Amino acid sequence: VSTQSTGMIRLNHPVHGICGMWGVVAGGLFSTKEALETIFDHPIQHFGLLYGGGLEQLGCQLVGIVVVVGWVSFWAVLIFGITSKFHLLRVEETEEIHGIDSRGFGPCTWARIETYEDGYYEEYQFRICLLYTSPSPRDRT
Repeated sequence: VSTQSTGMIRLNHPVHGICGMWGVVAGGLFSTKEALETIFDHPIQHFGLLYGGGLEQLGCQLVGIVVVVGWVSFWAVLIFGITSKFHLLRVEETEEIHGIDSRGFGPCTWARIETYEDGYYEEYQFRICLLYTSPSPRDRT
C-alpha cells in the first residue's frame, strides 16, 4: 500500500519512511501501561490509546512524526538543492544507460534459474557482474 500510494507523488523507495511512521503510531496505539513501566522503571500515566491510555501518547507520537519529517525535509531540500545547483546529482548519460555499477563491476547480466522439485516450482533471479580490478604493481613487471 505504501509503495502504491507514494508512487502517485513520485517518491522513490518510501517503505522505510512509511513503515517507520507506522512503528511510531503503533506505539501510541498499542503500548501497555505494564510494558512501559517495566521499560522505564517508574509509573506511567500515558500509554496506548487501544489499552485505555487516551490520546496523549498517540498525540505525542504524531507530533514526533511531524517534527522528524520537517527536519529531514528541510535538510534534504537544502543539501539536494545545493548539489543540484552545482550539477553534482547526475551521472553521465552513458553511465545512466549502462548502469551506474558498470564502472566498478563491469558488464552485468540477469540470470534466472528454474527448479522443479517435489512438486514445487521455484524461480530464482539474480544479477551477475564481473568484477574488474586494476592490475597490482607486481603484475606490471
